[in-house]
Amino acid sequence: MYGTTVDISYKNFYCTHSKELVYNQEAVRTLTNVLIEMRKECKFLAVREHKQSCFHLTVVVCQPLPEEN
Repeated sequence: MYGTTVDISYKNFYCTHSKELVYNQEAVRTLTNVLIEMRKECKFLAVREHKQSCFHLTVVVCQPLPEEN
């Protein structure tokens, strides 16, 4: 719709120790937290897809989210 959407997979991550692609729940949590913070800064809109194991990110002009207590 906007032409500025990308997908970031969280199915596998590159492990520098074993040089393999592996699933890593801690990496998923970290990526999720970073994307939440960037969304609060109004960098993009994000949707987490569970069936496709990816985040859909769309760059938009938006209003920052209100601060949570």
